[in-house]
Amino acid sequence: MNHVERFRAVMNFQPADRLPRWEWAMWWDQTIARWHDEGLPRSLESGDVFEIATYFGLDPYQQFWFSTTEATIAATQHHVEGMVADMDDYLRVRMLDEYMAL
Repeated sequence: MNHVERFRAVMNFQPADRLPRWEWAMWWDQTIARWHDEGLPRSLESGDVFEIATYFGLDPYQQFWFSTTEATIAATQHHVEGMVADMDDYLRVRMLDEYMAL
C-alpha cells in the first residue's frame, strides 16, 4: 500500500498493511541539534522536515495551518492565542453565537 491507500483504509476501518507513521508536530531546533549529536546527518537541518521524516522512515505528511485569530487563511506555523483564553472569553463568544442564532 502507498501512504494514501493506507490512510484511506485506516480512516474507513478497513485492513491496512500497517498504521500510518507520522510526526504531526514540527521538531524543535534543540531536538535536531540533539539528534545530530546522536547520529542524524549534519546535512539535515531544522528546516528540512520532509527530508528528516524520510530519513526516519515516516510517511509523507503535510500540515496546513489556518489562523483562528486573523481573517486570512494564511498563518504562520506557530501557536497563537485564540479567541478563547478564559471563561469570560468563552461566555462572550457563546453569547455572540446565541445572538447570531436568533
